[in-house]
Amino acid sequence: MGFIQSTDVCQTKDLDLDDVNNMMKVLEKLRVMEAEIHMKIAPIQDTYHMLAKYNVHVKSEELENVEQLQTKWDRLKEQSAKSMGMNAAWLQGCC
Repeated sequence: MGFIQSTDVCQTKDLDLDDVNNMMKVLEKLRVMEAEIHMKIAPIQDTYHMLAKYNVHVKSEELENVEQLQTKWDRLKEQSAKSMGMNAAWLQGCC
């Protein structure tokens, strides 16, 4: 969650060049992490589906977290894409 919280600067409207630089670093990390995250989410979800298939008891909170993994990752990517558009508009306006 720390990584997600570090992206909050994306949502501010008053950005300076340091903020834009930080945002670009976050976006670069997201691009690098995307394939790796996708490769991790699918096996986790498959494992929990298998546990459910064989009626293995798993805490409901844990199941909810697993069900939300892909949604949260997609939301983070969407937020980063929106902020990238906002940063591009900001850069065009200042130069």
